[in-house]
Amino acid sequence: MITLPAFGLAGGRRYNLQLEASITGAVTSYTDTVFLVNQPPSGGTCSVGPLSGIAFQTQFVIACLDWKIWNEFGGALYYEYRIAEKGSRRTFLILEGPTEISDPVEFPVGNIAQNLLNDLHISVIDPVGDEFTVIIDVTVSKLHLKLTQIICFQM
Repeated sequence: MITLPAFGLAGGRRYNLQLEASITGAVTSYTDTVFLVNQPPSGGTCSVGPLSGIAFQTQFVIACLDWKIWNEFGGALYYEYRIAEKGSRRTFLILEGPTEISDPVEFPVGNIAQNLLNDLHISVIDPVGDEFTVIIDVTVSKLHLKLTQIICFQM
């Protein structure tokens, strides 16, 4: 068994592993293999527009452009868009798939204790499963209705 420290091999590099075995008085045998260590997607940007809006009313569009896959095996990038109240570790999936630019989506109200901020977690994932995550602050406030905007129905 070969044991390496965590993150002991640099991403984006080739390594040659050679194994030699011998028994006293017998022929020495060896084998080797070359392998690649993947690295996450890189070189791109992610954004959301607008950066502030009203909960479940404002249409936000998320875009991740110009990301590159390092590996030689090809394939398409995959995107995961998640939202969390600012300061919370619990995220909620909004969209996922191979789309660089999302359809318009609506967000929930942000964390009141954090000035109505939400964290938008955008993960760019390569075909091997390595990912790069960007977190963007988005301010999402409550919808405020005036009394004249409320309609009552009588049954």
